[in-house]
Amino acid sequence: MKYQINAFIPFPGINKGRASYRRLIHLFLIILLHLIFLTGCTGSNTEKTSALKEDSAQESVADLYPEKVTIKYAKRFNVHYFNTYKVITVFNPYENKADTLTYLLLGRNAEIPKGYEHSQIVRIPVQRMALFSTTHVGLIEMLGAEDMIAGISDPKYLHSRKIHEMMKQGKTIEVGLVFNPNLEALLAINPDLLMISVLSASQLLKFQALMKANIPIIVNADWLESSPLGRAEWVKMMAALLDKEAEANKKFSEIEASYEALSDLTKNVKNRPSVLLGLPYKDSWFMSAGKSYMVQLLKDAGASYHWESDSATGGLKLNFEKVYPVALEAEYWLNQGKVDSREELLSKDPRFADFKAFKNGNLYNNTKLLNEHEGNAYWEIGITNPHIVLADLIKIFHPELSDSSVLKAHPMTFYKKID
Repeated sequence: MKYQINAFIPFPGINKGRASYRRLIHLFLIILLHLIFLTGCTGSNTEKTSALKEDSAQESVADLYPEKVTIKYAKRFNVHYFNTYKVITVFNPYENKADTLTYLLLGRNAEIPKGYEHSQIVRIPVQRMALFSTTHVGLIEMLGAEDMIAGISDPKYLHSRKIHEMMKQGKTIEVGLVFNPNLEALLAINPDLLMISVLSASQLLKFQALMKANIPIIVNADWLESSPLGRAEWVKMMAALLDKEAEANKKFSEIEASYEALSDLTKNVKNRPSVLLGLPYKDSWFMSAGKSYMVQLLKDAGASYHWESDSATGGLKLNFEKVYPVALEAEYWLNQGKVDSREELLSKDPRFADFKAFKNGNLYNNTKLLNEHEGNAYWEIGITNPHIVLADLIKIFHPELSDSSVLKAHPMTFYKKID
């Protein structure tokens, strides 16, 4: 017996003609799409219901954090507030790798909310912290919270007199370097958190002992921000950790207003002098990338920069031969490390005498505020006060604007001329 299997079995009441077949397929597709739509709506509603339950649970308790920060310029972090906890998210904290880090900020006796059991938990307000960059000191100084710094990396480059005094009193100790941390010292002081800046995630492996001891490690990526205000805005992250949002909001608003008033001075300048940055090290010249905060600072100061069209943040590693033709024509040369004279520059490389800025005497360094320990205030106070740095640079590049009332309020602070 032969069996015939029809590819299509007609519904009752529908003719067997080709036109009827097409109508049936059309009807079938409409029904199928409708079912898919209903299923999608059900899934979406389930998610919404779950979210609403979480929101309802939060709304049923008092808001413990009525003072909040809002992030306007920074691109590498954010702070989200819930009634009983905060969440800090750090985006792409490494130079060449996409990643997202999440930290749950929770009161000291509060229970961990559902969904965060495997997150790094930071108990707030933080009372003891270890820092692995002097630039982070400036964030704490702005909030008047230096007393909570229990550990500091490489203090010989530290400018803060208060923290040097704390070290003499034994209140703050040295904790090694980011690539060679003193784990014994860190475990001994048992900080509420450790803050570091690293080039890659692999550098965190050196801190595994701290992670096992439940000491949270926050990766600070402020150096990868694309604007000076964005970098300075990391004070709001520090404020969230210390429950000092009100102070951070007030001070940052003042900095923002000053910065914008200064940058307005150069918006219509016709001449934008070219600028060279830094010094070579072992035949490599580490130059600020086009989307770095430093290049934006130069633009706001009314200057131009050869690599400003580059799309990277952070830095560029270039060989001397690539920089040399650019350096020959650059009108100004800034930030030569610890160099203090023209003779010292030439002792490093006699080819520097060929540079236009060297010939014209347009050499400026950000070392005006060095202390006896060679700690540079620029890397602490300057990073968190970009308006002061901007005022210095405008005076250097555009002396014709020095009579402006806005500039008169800012004496030269961080930069000095190299003679």
